[in-house]
Amino acid sequence: MSTTRKVALVGAGVIGTQHGLVISELADRIELVAVADVEIDRAERLAAHRGGRPYPSLTAALAAEEIDVVVVCTPTGRHAEVAVEALEAGKHVIVEKPAEITVQRTDEIIKAQQKAGTLVTVISLRVTLETNRQSIGVITGAYESARTDVSAGSLSRAATRRAFAPFEQLRWSDQH
Repeated sequence: MSTTRKVALVGAGVIGTQHGLVISELADRIELVAVADVEIDRAERLAAHRGGRPYPSLTAALAAEEIDVVVVCTPTGRHAEVAVEALEAGKHVIVEKPAEITVQRTDEIIKAQQKAGTLVTVISLRVTLETNRQSIGVITGAYESARTDVSAGSLSRAATRRAFAPFEQLRWSDQH
């Protein structure tokens, strides 16, 4: 079985472009197979530059591609909509911060994750690109080891520590 994870990136704006850069730098572990954006010309530009095929929606990408991980870079307020769709399709999800704009919508993501039994993480490109390379690597390249720590649909402390270990290694001075 291949250890290369197939990734769909949803949202081809400024943050999505940065995630595309990180994904392309991790080509030994992950492959960008789809770029989805409601503005198809943005998806086409990013796909031409970083790989994958452009789609007007996650729904279209899921119907056409084999996808392991969905990276959510849509405008804040649309994260739950995309994350829940991906989770309901059985995909792992990386969400650009914040998870959502309300606790209720964040709870929707959590409930979908618990039902799906897949992994979800929230990251921020504002920390450092290196930290996000490590975090994306955790969920895309090492999630099988974390899966052993999933119990009753939620991550245990061990899996949480593993997912956030790169952040714990940062010093304040590294962030600025």
